Amino acid sequence: MALVAAAVSLGCGAPAVQPTTEVRTRRQNPLPVCTMPLSPIAISGAKAVVRSLEPEQWMQAIIPAFASSGNAIGSSDVDCTGDYVFANETLRGGVSVGGFPHKLRADELDERAGPDGLRVLWLPMLNFENGDVGGPIALVRAIDDRAEVYGVGSLRAAAKSKATPVRLGNDTIVMVESSLCPNPQEDCQK
Repeated sequence: MALVAAAVSLGCGAPAVQPTTEVRTRRQNPLPVCTMPLSPIAISGAKAVVRSLEPEQWMQAIIPAFASSGNAIGSSDVDCTGDYVFANETLRGGVSVGGFPHKLRADELDERAGPDGLRVLWLPMLNFENGDVGGPIALVRAIDDRAEVYGVGSLRAAAKSKATPVRLGNDTIVMVESSLCPNPQEDCQK
């Protein structure tokens, strides 16, 4: 019996601790899925400068073919990650009032600022039968000499909805808020 116990303790011991090297994760800043170079800025001594861009510049960062097509969005355009902008279930059945290619108007892009210079851009360019609007949405930031895109997708929501970047712990999420008013005499629900 003692021989069996000795054999078991020699053969079934705990594994030796293996040395591992792990990369520290970036917790405060998200990693971009796409970047676009911007003209350098001449500010000395600054660590990082958050920049504001025109709607056309933002759309070029999100949809690279945008600038080469005369600041218009085509029905078969792809975003900066290589996915089709309008080929998804969320936007199925939406109609662009002016048709395609859709020429961007300066006031059409909904831009909301959030923490650390992050912005949510939503282009509600499609109309749906039930009154909803939809289009491409992206979480972005322009910093120093580059525009960074952290996520691209699509959003279909009630007209006059707001999409805002919000810090939730160590993460930044996009919160969409809209009001539902089935009866104008009653209180609306958010």
